[in-house]
Amino acid sequence: MDESLGEELARAEKDTGVHLKAGELFKRFDKNMDGVLERGESDEVANLLDRFDLKDDKLTFQDFKVGVRSGRKKEKQKQRQNQKNHILEHMRQETERAITVAKQNAKAPKTKGWSQQKPGRKKKKHGKKKKHG
Repeated sequence: MDESLGEELARAEKDTGVHLKAGELFKRFDKNMDGVLERGESDEVANLLDRFDLKDDKLTFQDFKVGVRSGRKKEKQKQRQNQKNHILEHMRQETERAITVAKQNAKAPKTKGWSQQKPGRKKKKHGKKKKHG
C-alpha cells in the first residue's frame, strides 16, 4: 500500500493529538469483517482506494498496516528534519546578528572609560622634574 495514508494519519494525529492504531482504522473501513477492503464494500473504501491511487480493487490488512506504519515513520522523519532546519535557521540568524553587532562595535569611536577620566585633574606632563629647595 502507498505510504500516503500513513503520512496523512500522522499529520492528523499531530494536529488532533488522537492516535489511531492501524487495526482500529482498518476495522472502521472493513464493513463485512472479512479482513480485506474491497472496492464495492463501501463508499469509504472506494474513496480510500481512489484517493491513494491504489491499482488493486482489494487491500489486505497486512498491506494496509505496512503502508500506514511506513507512512507514519516517513512523516515523523519529515517533522524531525523540519525541526532541525528550524533550529539551524534560528542559529544562523543569531550568528548574523552577533557579527553585525561586533562590526558596529568595532567601528564605534573609542572613548575613555570612567576609571580613566578623573574630573578636575589634568594629566601630568612627563618632563624634567623641578627641584625644590
